[in-house]
Amino acid sequence: MASFFEAACHTIDVSVKAILGSGTATVILVGGFAGNTYLFDEIKRRLSGSNIQVLRTNDATAKAATNGMICFYLDRSVKARMAKWTYGVPCVHDFDPEDPKHLARTSQTNPVTGKQCIDGGFFAALKKGTVVPETEFTRFPVWHSQPTQTSTTLEIVLQCYRGDVSDIKFRDEDRVEVPDTSLVRTKAKGKVKERDYYVSNFDLVASLGATEFKCYIEWKDEKGGINRGHISPIWGDVSENNLVISLDLGTTYSAASWAFLQNSQEPNISDVSEFRENLLAKVPTVLYYDGRGELRAVGSETLDKATIADAAEQGWTRVEWLKLLLLPDSLAHQLCRAPKTEVPRNKKLLEIVADFLRHMHNLAIKHFCETMDTEGKVWKEVKDRVIYIF
Repeated sequence: MASFFEAACHTIDVSVKAILGSGTATVILVGGFAGNTYLFDEIKRRLSGSNIQVLRTNDATAKAATNGMICFYLDRSVKARMAKWTYGVPCVHDFDPEDPKHLARTSQTNPVTGKQCIDGGFFAALKKGTVVPETEFTRFPVWHSQPTQTSTTLEIVLQCYRGDVSDIKFRDEDRVEVPDTSLVRTKAKGKVKERDYYVSNFDLVASLGATEFKCYIEWKDEKGGINRGHISPIWGDVSENNLVISLDLGTTYSAASWAFLQNSQEPNISDVSEFRENLLAKVPTVLYYDGRGELRAVGSETLDKATIADAAEQGWTRVEWLKLLLLPDSLAHQLCRAPKTEVPRNKKLLEIVADFLRHMHNLAIKHFCETMDTEGKVWKEVKDRVIYIF
């Protein structure tokens, strides 16, 4: 085993020291290598003399590649995003006698300002179609008042409008939804017309990130310091649900993960597993072909004792170390000590790769359907909007 891993250990040792130099640092091993105890201990031993600490996660090291692919997709860099919906907050409009929408509604006197106003308004902080660079924020001043007998905490509920009214001003014009999010801060107390009111002046700040819409409130305290309220992310500002599937073709084992992107919900990454005699977090990168080039077993099926016996009896070809066969000639000579693998004479290499990736894809879809719904209704909805990452 030591001689087999010597080339990998030496390369990692030299490369890490060249990159990090002599300073104290921490290196985290991930993937299949991290799951190998010998490799982990050997690299840890070699780097310990250079003040480099070597760590690995407690479990699921083999899923780093597929989970990382999806994380990278969810957090990918973009220059700007366009708001697909209109986001805003409830408000009270000052009465405008020249506005038909105001004339169609009943006005009342604002006890704080003494002006005529109309309740049930909607203030669009971020309108549909607005393009906002990822690193920039849109800012809107907001003034809020509330009687003292109510709670001493100010809660601003962010609302979402998905309709077609271009300049919606009142919530009864169309359906306005309330995502599962709110903005909270402490009120500032003031006195108006011999009655106590909590009067707050603050800015509503919105940002369109790579994968989520964030909104929070910001205000200055008595000393001029800037305070920021709770940041509220709204995941998946998408008009339709999408499925992201990542596939990792490994040398000995392969893996798959998926994430379901739903509007206003934080996505969770799910790992695909296979059940045979036990739960397999990763799938063996192994295939069996018969003499006619027909695929007879793939993945965890190749671990079954009956399959192994049939392969020996009927002369099936076992294809493994598939990833090494894809290496260019310039790199292949560096792996001269790697085990050799046999390829059926009537099968092309790309056909074998396609067979295995098809198997991994089917496993991912099966796992998704079993997790989301047994009838496959969700899969029928998203099957034409699947995003694949390799």
